Amino acid sequence: MSQIEEGVYKDRYQEYADEEEACQRENELVEFLEAGQLWSDKDFLPDGSSLYRDPHKPFRGGMPADAVEWNRINSLEVAGCDAPKTFLDGTEPGDVVQGALGNCWFVSALSVLASRQMLLRNVIVSDKNAARGIYTLKFFKGGKWVYVHVDDKLPCNRAGKVLFGHGQDPNEVWVSVIEKAYAKLHGCYENLTTGFIDEGLRDLTGVCCMKIKFNSKGVVKQIQDGSLFQELKEWMAEGSLMGCSRQAGAGAGTEQDTGRGILAGHAYGLLEMVEAHQDATLQADARDVRLVRCRNPWGMGEWKGPWADNAPEWEACPQIKERLVGAEGFRNDGCFWIEWEEFCREYNQVFVCVDFPEGGSGVRYRGQWVPGDGKSGAGGSPKYATFPTNPQYTFSVEEAGTKVVGMVSQKDLRWQVAATEKYTTAIGYVLMKLSGNTSRVKKFTPKQMAGMSRTYSPSRSIAGQATLLPGRYAMIPTTFDNNASAAIDYIMEIYTDKPITLEQEGDAVADLDDLEEEEEEELAAEGKAADAVSEEKAGEGDRAALPPGHMAEDLEAEEDDDDESPDHMALESLQRQVADLAGLVVALQGDIKGLEGTVATLEANRRAKK
Repeated sequence: MSQIEEGVYKDRYQEYADEEEACQRENELVEFLEAGQLWSDKDFLPDGSSLYRDPHKPFRGGMPADAVEWNRINSLEVAGCDAPKTFLDGTEPGDVVQGALGNCWFVSALSVLASRQMLLRNVIVSDKNAARGIYTLKFFKGGKWVYVHVDDKLPCNRAGKVLFGHGQDPNEVWVSVIEKAYAKLHGCYENLTTGFIDEGLRDLTGVCCMKIKFNSKGVVKQIQDGSLFQELKEWMAEGSLMGCSRQAGAGAGTEQDTGRGILAGHAYGLLEMVEAHQDATLQADARDVRLVRCRNPWGMGEWKGPWADNAPEWEACPQIKERLVGAEGFRNDGCFWIEWEEFCREYNQVFVCVDFPEGGSGVRYRGQWVPGDGKSGAGGSPKYATFPTNPQYTFSVEEAGTKVVGMVSQKDLRWQVAATEKYTTAIGYVLMKLSGNTSRVKKFTPKQMAGMSRTYSPSRSIAGQATLLPGRYAMIPTTFDNNASAAIDYIMEIYTDKPITLEQEGDAVADLDDLEEEEEEELAAEGKAADAVSEEKAGEGDRAALPPGHMAEDLEAEEDDDDESPDHMALESLQRQVADLAGLVVALQGDIKGLEGTVATLEANRRAKK
């Protein structure tokens, strides 16, 4: 097993052949339980080790481990949960509520996934033994599905209320169960703090995810010409899942209100994108507007600008209001509409989980960038002369307009190293058109570039999309720089909406052509940068459609900071816990007074009998 496939908490998950084997193992775990006995997980104990990295040191705002009660769902020990079910009827984004944990990125992913019930239910492999205290779930890690068994003990405060993620209805438990299994997979709940929606969606669905940053050159052009809205709208119509956030600037506070209700450093679900029309009236001209519907995973805290709940724009546009709001009216549920132009000012990145329809192709390659290797080298991006020594995967396209999404991933630090580690190696890929029968790109020329990742970034994964004409292509995963000192594991994935022909089997990379092998090995040994990237502009004749601004001369590695610090939400949840505990204290005081009265009565009766 390669290092990119194995998690650091090896005792917390299993690699079953399929769901049937996972369910069989679940049955074995409860087979010899006595009547009325519930299964208890010995690998994820109900104590501080499952809550925090240091069991004796909670994160700021977190409750001391010995003050946390682990209450069982199916023993009816959780407050308000007197008839527990995994799912109540259907699922919707509003079912999900974030708790006292800074994992809005993951909770938002759950919220977005709730709009696609079949995908969500796919995560929970089995709940048929829930009454015996066990659930089985699966997550996509290291290029494969891994399985996790968890018991039904949830961390609660002294009032019996769930501390972390939970359902809007306490009887609907899928949110808490999935979050607990995900925490087990990563070692503890605290290891889920900070992250990106696309990472959560990737782990929950296994499909290709990409991050679109609004400050990159290509995206700026797309926002200006309107093509980004249409691109995202098309993806959403095809079933892709989306989220958004505003990264906090350097030195800025996290989860801070930008002034009109949007929190910096906080992740939101992106639920709908529409183009709406209002006919002219006696009071106003006709109006066309592009609107986006978002959701705050807190279930509260909404946009306060134009088109916010009950804003005057709705009354001025009754047709649009009837179409988008309907008779139900507005609710304080964390969901809100925002105009596209305002959306682009308030947010600065979107996450897309691309879900192509049936009928396309998909392949996953595992490999290594090996410094000095002639065909699997760490040759760096096209600005280096050593670029052709990178691994290359070739395929043929038959139909014009074939959409291809590429995704390259490196080691999952949260799962495979430590949640506190940061990425330092920027990665990406370049898609090149091949000439004739050559099996590899021998030299970078801009006119042969058919696409590339959205950017190069020190991230867990990076993706991009291109639309291709018929022909042969090479997908080339690379690091941004060519100065790697040791081999780096990667996974390269290619997905298309129409069938393609792959030219390699298994994880093999394209072989060097016989006459070029010596030349390529010399190039790898040189390891020097090209004098400059060619100024030659791409011809339009045989070139596929590229995202605007994606030229080799624009290449630069971007920084990638996580969303969210846990402090804000943890503090707010802690305040709620204090209120709950205060209510509990009042109730206990009442009970004590009642008991004192009973004791006094009994004592008086005892004396009277004397």
